[in-house]
Amino acid sequence: VMQSLRENGEVKFYHIVSTGNVAVKHPLFDFLRTFDYVVITDKGLLNIDVKNWKEKTFYHFSAEPEKPIDTNVEDIDQIIGHYIADQYQSQFQSTREDIYTFTEKVKSNSVTFDFYDYDPYLTASVNSKELKDAYEKNFNQKISSVGLVYFSDGSVNIIDGPTERQKYVETATSKHDLKDAIRNIFMQSKHEITEQDCEKILGYINQP
Repeated sequence: VMQSLRENGEVKFYHIVSTGNVAVKHPLFDFLRTFDYVVITDKGLLNIDVKNWKEKTFYHFSAEPEKPIDTNVEDIDQIIGHYIADQYQSQFQSTREDIYTFTEKVKSNSVTFDFYDYDPYLTASVNSKELKDAYEKNFNQKISSVGLVYFSDGSVNIIDGPTERQKYVETATSKHDLKDAIRNIFMQSKHEITEQDCEKILGYINQP
């Protein structure tokens, strides 16, 4: 995807860094390791979290137990998503953010909803902002930093909750969506960096 965008002139250069090589003692370790790859281009930073989920997934649903569920919504999955999130929030008295991602597993005589320990969308947004602030502080210049949650298995059924969209994050559920999402991120970038600046950032990320 990145090579295609470079050949089309949509980016001038790019470098892909696997966060699996980031040193544990790195000052940004906790933020970087929530992503699988960091892509550095003249348009800024693209932080990619790859998910290979196959189950039906209710993604980024808010819980508002005190608010009546809108049963006039045509999509029954939206009603189910809000109901299950509300039940989890009220029954377990969760102290987490009231935004959840959970999967639905259907068996012969039961349906199980498994909740993830964190919401990938919210995590990508928060950590991309943290990385943006850290880079700007270290290099004393503005930079774009956006998270991208990529569900790489094209067969996954993502039920996307209507929770207000966060800054610094996008979602893609297929390779075609991935290219469109990356192109959209780059089009909205307001701060370009030079290849020399890119080398500085690479050196910072790859420090021992």
